[in-house]
Amino acid sequence: MKHRINVIHVHWPFPHGIWALLPKYLLGIKIVSFSHGAELAMARRSSRIRKLLGWLLRNCDECLANSSHTAAEVQSVSGVTAKIIPYGTSIEVKTGTLGVSNGPDLLLFCGRLVQRKGIDVLLRAMPAIMSKRDVQLVITGEGDCKDQWMKLSSELQLDNVVRFAGFVNNEELTDLYQQCSAYVHPAIFDDRGDTEGLGVVLVEALAYKRPVVASAVGGIVDVIIHEKTGLLVPEKDPSALAEAVLRVLDDKALAQRLGDQGLEHVKQFFDWQRIADQTHEIWQKTISVQSARKTY
Repeated sequence: MKHRINVIHVHWPFPHGIWALLPKYLLGIKIVSFSHGAELAMARRSSRIRKLLGWLLRNCDECLANSSHTAAEVQSVSGVTAKIIPYGTSIEVKTGTLGVSNGPDLLLFCGRLVQRKGIDVLLRAMPAIMSKRDVQLVITGEGDCKDQWMKLSSELQLDNVVRFAGFVNNEELTDLYQQCSAYVHPAIFDDRGDTEGLGVVLVEALAYKRPVVASAVGGIVDVIIHEKTGLLVPEKDPSALAEAVLRVLDDKALAQRLGDQGLEHVKQFFDWQRIADQTHEIWQKTISVQSARKTY
């Protein structure tokens, strides 16, 4: 082996962190773990996993988290303070200004169709939005709540204005971001206590300079700063959601300002080069601590 391994970078400390312990204690290799939230959701549902996850986190040399919400959960489970390094967008962004259309305003949601996404809240907000504006809503993604939400859409007589698009490729997603008048993300805490760890789709929407309306839950508040990079509303509140959506549709200057400031926020905090540099710095500091202990 030409190079000695100094650090193992573990994504999802449970279960992946288990396999990092042997090289740590046999070979002195340091462990840097990154919590994304799924492992913490598992810990909420199992006391055994919670104890094991807490022990694994305490055996890491450095802990990272994708948002302030995830970091708080890491602290709760293990007593360990995690450094926050977010994730950026996974699609190529082609920014543009908000277009002026004679047709309906397009609202967009992207993500898995699971309970914590709160699409039922958005559907229930639609009649109030439609009473004031001519709108269309596109919902992308698949999930176990899709059928019940399609049924709810029909019950609310929204079939002519709501389209469940299923999975879309990056090219189609790019077109939707460019066409939409606002991106709406009505996430909630679900029945298991799960919510958004960060919400990378929000970063994508901001990168496209779209005005965003979202729930003030989980890691969303790291991406959407109320009245600066978007509008935040209480979870599970269709009336508040409708009011906020109508604000950005009615006020083009507000929509443009939120889009412009959102893009700057993404450039400053969610740039991949910045994320890579932060991660590399953590590795270097971890190795430096290791080297200092050896020389001592």
